Amino acid sequence: MQSVGLLQFVIEREGIPTVAITFNADLTQLVGTPRALSVRFPYGAPFGNPLNRWLQTRVLDEALALLDSATAPNTIRASEYRWKQTRDRAAW
Repeated sequence: MQSVGLLQFVIEREGIPTVAITFNADLTQLVGTPRALSVRFPYGAPFGNPLNRWLQTRVLDEALALLDSATAPNTIRASEYRWKQTRDRAAW
C-alpha cells in the first residue's frame, strides 16, 4: 500500500486526481493516501467476483464517485458491497 500511496502523491502533484482500492483501511490511513475505497473482498479480487461485470461496475462507480465527493485529504470510504460465500462458490 505504501507504493500505491507514493504513486498517488506523484500523480496528484501533476494535477491528476486518484483513488486507490484498498483491502486494509487502517494501513491506508497510516500511509495517508489522498483518496481510497476500502473493499471487503478477498485479496486478489479488488473488484469482487471474477466475471461479475455488474459488481465490478458498481465498485468502479463507487471509486469514481469518491473523486467527486472527497473534500478532505486522506479520505477513505468503505464500499457498500461485501463478499458473500455460498456452499458451492462465492456469489452475490
